[in-house]
Amino acid sequence: MFELKILAEGLLLGLSLGLGCLIGCAPLYASILSAKRRSLWRGIGTICSLTLGRLLAYALLGTTMGQLGSALADPSLLRHIALIVAYAILSFILAAWAISRFKQERTHCALNPLVRYIGNPIVLGFLSGFSICPSLLLAITRSLDIGGISGSVMLFMGFFIGTTIYLLPTASLSLLTQIRWFRLLGII
Repeated sequence: MFELKILAEGLLLGLSLGLGCLIGCAPLYASILSAKRRSLWRGIGTICSLTLGRLLAYALLGTTMGQLGSALADPSLLRHIALIVAYAILSFILAAWAISRFKQERTHCALNPLVRYIGNPIVLGFLSGFSICPSLLLAITRSLDIGGISGSVMLFMGFFIGTTIYLLPTASLSLLTQIRWFRLLGII
């Protein structure tokens, strides 16, 4: 019963703060969607892959924060370290992906296997799940307060469901990928 209450709390947290997630993650989603020519159905598939990556990241975050919450009394230092690491990794991956996509668009060269892996929507969704924004910081803070793995994971699952509702409509951007300049804008 306690886990269902925490799931509902996470859902309400995601629904109430989901617009912040949209503002934070929509540029990432839009650039991935618009970098290649896609149909609406392929755009929905890409959004589902990104969302699966976020789900895996939130499950890992929930597990880690629940365990840390039971071990730490003051989590503020941990939040700062997580912020720095998450932004550094995500920035590096996105820069490498953008450079490779731009090079491929200009030269029509095949991508090397490492860059294909980096550009995988599930990987990018997983990394975006660690992108520290105010909404996620609230979820992290609350999960640290819960102090148990099962409750913390349930909070993040509810948060995931609530925030995903705001991100799903970005799949409609795939309709604009028929326009070459829009794809180039997405690569940049």
